[in-house]
Amino acid sequence: MTGRERYTRYRDDSGVPAAIGEQLSARIGRVTVRLPRVVAEAAVKAWERDEVGGRATETHEQCTQRDRAAELAFVGLAISERGRREGEGAVVDLDVASAGAASWASQWSAVATGGRPPPSAAAKPGDSAHLEAVPTGNPRSRISASSKC
Repeated sequence: MTGRERYTRYRDDSGVPAAIGEQLSARIGRVTVRLPRVVAEAAVKAWERDEVGGRATETHEQCTQRDRAAELAFVGLAISERGRREGEGAVVDLDVASAGAASWASQWSAVATGGRPPPSAAAKPGDSAHLEAVPTGNPRSRISASSKC
């Protein structure tokens, strides 16, 4: 198989995860997430931040970081709209797409850091993040955070 044929196959395959995601969104809608206070506050701050100016030329890594920051802002929006304080943390119903983006980022972060969380997301001792797959209604339409890298 040539490189060109391989990338044609990759292009054809790339639509399949989108079809799977549509099925998940239709069945799950939202999931309830319990977040440590420090993580919830960071998400809300990301939503409240103004990003001015256009995008400069980016490396793939910079584009990926910007995309993850945009996903964090969407979580902050969800917390602002429907989150609630509970104990030392916050509880919010996230769209399955936001929960999936966070899970994806966590997997790649664990690979990159050898399993250690990044310092900016470190919670104080005793905090825990808890994710439950709890259907909570119709899926919410998503606004694209950015063009993918």
